[in-house]
Amino acid sequence: MKIELKKISFNERMSELSRMAYADEFEDEFELEGEVRDIDFDDEELNYYQYTQIIMSKETKTVYICPQCQSDNVQIKAWVRPNENNQYVDEVNEGDELGWCCDEELHAVIETAEVNADAKVIGFQVVGEDGTEQEGEIHRNMDASFCVYSLKQAQSMLSDKRNHSSVHDEQWRLLTIWTGDVEEPTKMFKGDPRD
Repeated sequence: MKIELKKISFNERMSELSRMAYADEFEDEFELEGEVRDIDFDDEELNYYQYTQIIMSKETKTVYICPQCQSDNVQIKAWVRPNENNQYVDEVNEGDELGWCCDEELHAVIETAEVNADAKVIGFQVVGEDGTEQEGEIHRNMDASFCVYSLKQAQSMLSDKRNHSSVHDEQWRLLTIWTGDVEEPTKMFKGDPRD
């Protein structure tokens, strides 16, 4: 059994921490009942988590993610063997080299995260940037917090701020929604979330 700390919303200080970093410390401190139990941590470093879930899972997988939006649609620089069909050898300067988030179209230090083996991206939301007045809010064009949108719909919401002078100072960001992030999500699109 594996215990995973899953960040729903985090600030830049916490973005450098692995999702699994504190799991072993807390595994014996809580008696977990059922699949999910909300825990409020008072520890000085952990209080930067706005909402934390302990998820019990038997199988996990490691994925590369963008720390800003939690997307797995990322690129990293790698050492390859060009004469052996570009066989992967290793990352270039693991942890220090900037990668690319294809969903946000920006450079970011790509991180690895442990997720449930059956986890997949089910859609996107647009939420307030951490540390701004919009932090913790959903974009005005979203119908509700349980609604998930396609990448194209979310990108349209992000570009919408440029068209309204009264909202020029608002700061929004893309948030990738994975299986289990939103209880009973309502998809506001058909098909693949990235189409």
